[in-house]
Formats: sequence, structure tokens, C-alpha cells
Amino acid sequence: MTKEIELESTFTPYTLDRYATFTFEGYEDDLIEAYNDKHGTRREYDDFEWAYNTKDYLIDLAENRLKLLRQNILDNVIIGIDADGEPTSPRYYNFDTDKAFNIWIVDIDALRRYVEEHKADYEENKLRDRDGFWWFGDEEQTMLNYYLFTESVKRYNKDDYFYNQLEQVDGKAYITRV
Repeated sequence: MTKEIELESTFTPYTLDRYATFTFEGYEDDLIEAYNDKHGTRREYDDFEWAYNTKDYLIDLAENRLKLLRQNILDNVIIGIDADGEPTSPRYYNFDTDKAFNIWIVDIDALRRYVEEHKADYEENKLRDRDGFWWFGDEEQTMLNYYLFTESVKRYNKDDYFYNQLEQVDGKAYITRV
């Protein structure tokens, strides 16, 4: 039986975090070097005014994330994934990050069997409340989170995801020298 489970990207191995992961760091250096090579100058970062299109960058990262996950993690448990609205960014990055809400289409019976077959590990490692963290997910979201972190990452690891995002969504395209 298929079931739709909403789970945000924060609770998956496949982040959209622009604060520490998909930053613009280094892209400015490439643009400055290209400018200096073209014009025979020795300008530095502070010699330019910069504008960053962070909203479109996040949207493109989220769309590419869906594409990458559909290509790499679908199996007999996770049979589909869809976007549930636009990705969002927090006002402050103290305790939150950029995220997308997704609808995961799963074979709920297969997911339950997987969890039952790994019951001891599941009970020890499932997402739950901890000091300073409250988990508000239901049982199905908890099982899906566990499956993504234990099984899906074997099919598509976090490093490959990170490098595929960098290759396919060029951060330089969202920076403008003013």
C-alpha cells in the first residue's frame, strides 16, 4: 500500500543549507580572477559591489535536489518524491537552515518490514527528543527518516549529492558585480 509522508529536507541526509554547505564562498574569487585576467588589473573583493540572488539559488538547488533524489534513491520502499511548495529560508540561521518540504511516496508495508527487520538498530538510532531538541514527527516520519539515513545513503551518499549539486547548480550564476 502506498502512503504519502511529508518530511522536510532538514530531516534527510540531503540538505539545502546555504549557510554552511552551499555557500557562495570561493565563487567571488573566481569572478575577480576572471575580471582581472580580462582587464589586466589587480582588483580585490572590496573593489566591487556585490549582489546575491539567494532566492533563485535556493529554488534551483531545491529543484535539482528533487531531480537528483528521483534519479538516485527510488527503490521498492521510496517510490516517489514531490515538492510541497517553495523552499524556505529562516530569518536567522542560529537554530534553523534552508529547507524544502517534500511529499515522499512510500510503500508503507515495505517500510514497516524494513524497520521491523532492523528493530534493535531502529530503536537505538531513530530520531527522537534529546536535550535541546524536540522531535515532532509521527511514527511514519520517524521510520522514513531512519530509512533515509541507513539505507538510502548506501545508494546515494551525502558527498556524491553535495558534489552533484555543485556541478549542476553553478553558484556563480547568482552573483553580480555591480
